[in-house]
Amino acid sequence: MALSKLQIIKNINPILLKFIELTPVILILFSFLKLINASGLRLEYLSDINIKFLKIFKIGFPLTLLASIVIIFSPISNQKAIPNEGIKKDDIKKTDYQKTLKLLEKNLIEIVKNTTRITRNITIWLRNNPKYLYLCGILLVISVAFWLIFIKDYPKRDAKELALELCECYSNYQKETKSAYRNFLDDFDNQNYNARKDARAKLNSIKNPISSKRKECLELINKKNKELKNEYDYSDKRKFEIVFKEIENNCSNSNNFENSTLYSDIQKKIETIQDPEPDENKIKEDLIGNKIPGWNFNYLSEFKEMKILDTSKGNNRIEYKVYFKLKKNSSKYENECEVITIYKRGYNGWYFDKVNMNYITYINTFYPDKWTKVTPLKNCNWNAENKYKMSWKTSNWSYARKTTTGPSLGAKTLPYSKTYYIKSLEKEEIKVKFTYRPKK
Repeated sequence: MALSKLQIIKNINPILLKFIELTPVILILFSFLKLINASGLRLEYLSDINIKFLKIFKIGFPLTLLASIVIIFSPISNQKAIPNEGIKKDDIKKTDYQKTLKLLEKNLIEIVKNTTRITRNITIWLRNNPKYLYLCGILLVISVAFWLIFIKDYPKRDAKELALELCECYSNYQKETKSAYRNFLDDFDNQNYNARKDARAKLNSIKNPISSKRKECLELINKKNKELKNEYDYSDKRKFEIVFKEIENNCSNSNNFENSTLYSDIQKKIETIQDPEPDENKIKEDLIGNKIPGWNFNYLSEFKEMKILDTSKGNNRIEYKVYFKLKKNSSKYENECEVITIYKRGYNGWYFDKVNMNYITYINTFYPDKWTKVTPLKNCNWNAENKYKMSWKTSNWSYARKTTTGPSLGAKTLPYSKTYYIKSLEKEEIKVKFTYRPKK
């Protein structure tokens, strides 16, 4: 354009030239608007931008835009190039500022006249050449259609379409779940479930594939969501997110009353199943891993004898008083034990709650020719059977005070000690049973 005005490029239609001259202005404004949208800038953010960048932006952008506008309205020069040969440096006169201002005023008046003339010429030319007007209209329509179809982003439309796919995921899940619940209820009586956990396991085996299908569907939607959002600028991305989130919430929060009712009916049906009460084997298995004072239940082989002495039942609780004979592989003697095992009714039937000890016994061997150390169990009251005559002391010193017990000596109270040293006075080794009961 500047080349044409300087007569470097000649024979260009003035009207066509003015159309071409408009192009930089349009491109500058369009690029500026796209930059603002793509970066997500707002007027209130400008204060946070580097001040040096702002100075360049505030000066450079307006000057570029102004220069493009001046080119549009500047007249085409008809002057011929003046050779610079023979011009000497001394011939250059100082600038006459008053003359320059008058020249600028003259140029501005000329620009206004040229603008009016150009507008009038364009109107006349279009009237005389209507086919070009039609052609321009057709090209404009084609360009707009091409832009609308292939270039323009539709964040709200895309968000709605993707959200509807999401809603379809939820809808299919609800339909398949409803069908599964109905089939489960219809076939419930024919299954003859022995325990509630069996019925619930069957229900889960039906529901899990449906839930997995919904999960896969949602993962696919989330993947599409991320891919679509990456195609938008800041402004369009926000529009997409708002529309998608709104529809998503409506889908995910929608309650299916019929499915809820069916699930409630299923739970009521399952509650009618009378779970079998724990038997001896169940009690042994549940005790493994638990402990009582003086004993850790580690192996089924430790149970040498078992007997349920009493059973107390409530609506959701059962208590068993159980007698055991226990023996570890490393021990010579059996330990007698009585415990209370407590079971409660839960979601999947009876479950083990806890075990409390009533008592446990230990057999100790004492010798007539040496003292044997005994350490009673902590936090327990204890007593030793009074079948043999024995000597007791609280330390291993030879001058320590001794106490003698036996069947003919009656009941005696021993001094408190964490450990005792005991010796048989029967002139032979004896085996004495110690019984421990937890302190209340």
